[in-house]
Amino acid sequence: MSRAARFAFALLVTAGAEAAHAQLSSAQQAANLESFDLVWQTVRDRHPDPKLNGLDWAAVRGQLRPRIAQASDMQAVRRIMEEMLHELGTSHYAIIPAALYGRSDVAPASDDEQAERRVALNAVEPAGASAQPEPARGEAAAVHADAALVTFGNLPAIRLTFESRRLAGGAGYIRFSEFLDPASVMPKIEAALKTVSSVPVKYVLNTHWHGDHTGGNAYFGKGSIIIAQDDVRKAMQTETDHLGRITNLPVSVPVLTFSDQFTLHMQGGDIHAVSFPKGHSSSDTIVFFPGGKVVHTGDVLTNFVPANFPAVDFENDGSGGVQGVRAACEYLLAHTADDVKFIPGHGNIATKSDLRRYLDVLNGTVAAIQVGIDPGKSVEQFERDKVLDKWSYIGEGPKANNYIKRAYKSLTAKSSRER
Repeated sequence: MSRAARFAFALLVTAGAEAAHAQLSSAQQAANLESFDLVWQTVRDRHPDPKLNGLDWAAVRGQLRPRIAQASDMQAVRRIMEEMLHELGTSHYAIIPAALYGRSDVAPASDDEQAERRVALNAVEPAGASAQPEPARGEAAAVHADAALVTFGNLPAIRLTFESRRLAGGAGYIRFSEFLDPASVMPKIEAALKTVSSVPVKYVLNTHWHGDHTGGNAYFGKGSIIIAQDDVRKAMQTETDHLGRITNLPVSVPVLTFSDQFTLHMQGGDIHAVSFPKGHSSSDTIVFFPGGKVVHTGDVLTNFVPANFPAVDFENDGSGGVQGVRAACEYLLAHTADDVKFIPGHGNIATKSDLRRYLDVLNGTVAAIQVGIDPGKSVEQFERDKVLDKWSYIGEGPKANNYIKRAYKSLTAKSSRER
């Protein structure tokens, strides 16, 4: 699969089930550093976005590598590697014990924290004879391929091919796969829709312009009407999707656009869309389904486990910002019932309680940053002062600093590409 065609990729770091309190020898510590470096390098070399969404990956390594050297047991080593992957801010990563290599479990059932991380994959099942047993101990440098059937929600299973490399010192395996190529997954989505209705897809509504939300337009746009806010069409024509997910532009761009609100009157009820500028992107749309009990939020709300900072100004250029994310969240709270179900742009189905927590984090972190902006503090001063220490449970170091830069820019600078 070419880099331009990648939709996302999964990296599974599998760690050994060594005793939690064993003291590590100097040789074991050296092996752990080697394993840590291999995980770090694999992300750097194989991640489909070479810029890692603006994350300073070298800084992440500099912050966490010394902790690997000081780790007193293999459980600590495993958690530090998990923390490194969590800095990427994606739900497509997990750490599982080596004992589960080739098994159906994404995460050990006995480890609640690991189970909670399983927000992208609902199930992984071995694909018959293609599934591989754990490689022999002597095959440290070998590359092993195994296939699995992965289920997302109620969609038909998607066959993935993983690569596994043994990490040094018995730490486990690094296991990764590039998947969700639109060319292969869109027919499966269409097949899933046909289990609900035999009527062909007539309308496609994009919440914003990013390729992970518009990459399917090239497939469905050949026979469906694509609808989006005005700016989505403009951005798709003028901006670059760095992962190459937006293809066949003449077919992919929306043909029906709106400014602020849009209602599609269907036999089953009305679908109502409301747009908010300067949020996750330059323009984001939330979509109310008939009856108002289900709302698709796009990326103005994400619901990862563990939590992430709000996804403000994803382009990190001032085109998005705090304002739109806050306005959208407040609108959702004011215009939905208590039992509403939110479909977030990424992560688990969310409730109003989840949304309130998300908005509390946004308002709290923004207030902490604004207090420093008023007297003229620089981004570097915010980073040195660790202004987001209260939210260290979400992220520290490079991850927190990346969020500070996005929020700071949206609070102080005009968009670099006003539309």
